[in-house]
Amino acid sequence: MSLFTGQKTWTPTIEEVTGNGDTLNNLQKLTMGAGSSRWEANISDGMWLGADTFATAPFSVDFLGALTASSVTIKNNVGTVLIDSNSSTGDFVNVLNTKLNTNTQTILSDFTFEDTDYAGAFKTGDITWNTSTGAVTGGTGGVWNEAGLIFAAAGVPKITLDTATGNATFAGTVAGASGTFGEVTAGTFTGCVFQSAKTLYRVKMSTAGFQTLNGETVLGSINVGTNGDIVITGTDDVVFNAGGSDKYQFGGSSLKPLTTSVYKLGEADKRWSEIHGNKLYIGTSWNIDDDGTSLLFKYGSTEKMRINGDKIRPAGTYESSDGSDGIGVSGHDYVTSVFYSGGDLKYRYRELTFKDGILTDEGSEQEVNAGTP
Repeated sequence: MSLFTGQKTWTPTIEEVTGNGDTLNNLQKLTMGAGSSRWEANISDGMWLGADTFATAPFSVDFLGALTASSVTIKNNVGTVLIDSNSSTGDFVNVLNTKLNTNTQTILSDFTFEDTDYAGAFKTGDITWNTSTGAVTGGTGGVWNEAGLIFAAAGVPKITLDTATGNATFAGTVAGASGTFGEVTAGTFTGCVFQSAKTLYRVKMSTAGFQTLNGETVLGSINVGTNGDIVITGTDDVVFNAGGSDKYQFGGSSLKPLTTSVYKLGEADKRWSEIHGNKLYIGTSWNIDDDGTSLLFKYGSTEKMRINGDKIRPAGTYESSDGSDGIGVSGHDYVTSVFYSGGDLKYRYRELTFKDGILTDEGSEQEVNAGTP
């Protein structure tokens, strides 16, 4: 049942109001107008304007304070518009930028993005992305969503921080302030250059290997050759240091110890299986040389003996252990036989000479009559 049907206005009097004073009690709803001019307040929905139902009204507020409005304009005390939801000049953004002190106030407390796929995000620039996969599809700028943090140029990601893996990728150079950049405890560096300084004497590690430099001039390096060999190079000699002192030096045409008669090549129980060479020096005077056909034993530059095939050919006079000349060398006769004939003692001999390092006999066998014994 409706009260005051057909009346356009109603000014209640004390007698028309039940209860105390000017309070209306136990009303189910109040309604004015119809359609887009309707206003209604009831105990089921709340209050609304501009429609016949609460759900379709352009303006409504329920009993929990949830407000719906198709547009809103907020002004300050002197009439200046602070927020206009219909403005194309971005008044709402200007309020956030100029009116709120972001250093001291929390703008978004307990703010939650859309948690379905990758739709909800902070975005800068005109970057676009697939809301189902999170992959960048175009544009330039940055986006922060469920996938992580992505900065892209012309649709190509340049910096990424992956939420799922924690991986960070950078398409450019990562630079830090001078001093300690930080400690990297694990990971793989690919295509990087490491160096102890930017100029002057420094060490550098890159695809060229481990290098020592002065300026941009490489003084030495250690790298891996194409066949897998470790290659050590230097602009001067290469010195091997152990225990804090230099031990060996390789340079020019020799590999040598840096202290005379101290270091060994092998040990009694740790021997080299083969040593290949052309000349061997022993002590300060003796040497063994190979002239291509014979093995020569020399004292200084003077040949003393040679071995050629199965022949040993001395040079000079052999001496026995008591210091006397050996038989058959350097003009000494070689007695071939001693016999008795015709009442005389006779012997036969050949003359032996040593010439050009070869021991030979000269002439036929000679016979000498030693006389009657």
